[in-house]
Amino acid sequence: MDINMSLSNPSWQDMFVKDKSKKEWHDTATAANQKDKGYDQQWAGWLQARKRLEKTEQTNSFKDLKLEEVKDYQKPALRRHVQVIAEQVAAAAAAFATPGAETATLTSQSATSTLKTAAYGDATATETTVTAQQAFGENVASKTRAATCTTNAGGTAGKSVLATAACLCLIPNGGTDVKGACAMTLDGSGQWQDSTNAPRDSEIQNLAKYCSGAPAGNSPARTLRTALDSIAGAVIRDATRAHLGAFKSTDCAGQNNKGVCVQLHNGAAAADGGVKKLQWYATLDTLADNLIRRQATQTANTLAKNKIQELVTALKSFIKVTKGEAAPAIAANTPTATAPVPAASCSSYNTNATCPKNN
Repeated sequence: MDINMSLSNPSWQDMFVKDKSKKEWHDTATAANQKDKGYDQQWAGWLQARKRLEKTEQTNSFKDLKLEEVKDYQKPALRRHVQVIAEQVAAAAAAFATPGAETATLTSQSATSTLKTAAYGDATATETTVTAQQAFGENVASKTRAATCTTNAGGTAGKSVLATAACLCLIPNGGTDVKGACAMTLDGSGQWQDSTNAPRDSEIQNLAKYCSGAPAGNSPARTLRTALDSIAGAVIRDATRAHLGAFKSTDCAGQNNKGVCVQLHNGAAAADGGVKKLQWYATLDTLADNLIRRQATQTANTLAKNKIQELVTALKSFIKVTKGEAAPAIAANTPTATAPVPAASCSSYNTNATCPKNN
């Protein structure tokens, strides 16, 4: 826009100036007596471009163009070319995406905090320090496995990934003969059914060690979304119940004749099977969506930025070439103006020889 403004006629540039000696400007088209000319929407951008033509406001990249070297006879062609480029830049700029409120405030630190809270139940916890109380959000030593491993009222299996993992992976009462309960090896030092063998801190920490990072080169957003979709796909439901893990009857009591599982509240009727009743799942689901939207925004903006840079680079080359063009030469066979032949007066036609025929 600065280039276009610099090549415009002086009268156009002066239109924005209220008092040059006082460095005062017309802030609106109406103030410049240009009302109802269709300038209103673009006036602010034009005005800033005009201000940047002042010596003290010029950027180094603009100064490097040395547009003052452009001759008057070179300007028409350059103006036309700049106009074409300006339209292409405007089209590319229109592709810039504005992030939503949640996406705009998303940072690496906030995403990490969200991930840790979802995984451990507490953003301050780590793989080696997380406790059972942090994972479940309460002391589960006084509760049965059935009361804990549910998203119904009073259940805390959805507090964190580790809480859900404990319900699925700690050894149940009755041995390890439970198919499909856990993707990992059943763990734990006791057979958790009631408060007697409630999850210990060391058992929760052992479960945390099974977690691995995302594969190198994969998009964190897509990796997270794929993992969440996989978990949602693992929900098993019938006409009355929905759960994660292995279920035979009644509840997730940790007995091999009942269930080593997490019961999902109202999951049978819910479109998602009730998986979003898991607090950590709902949190990560939102994070994944925000990360994907931010990534899409960044990709769109990078493409637009690169396109604009490509156009600007081409324009700089054109300006350089244009400044080297010589003034157009007058062709040798170009007709030149001749002096008009004086008309003969009527009195000169006074003989048969001088009088035109049929006159």
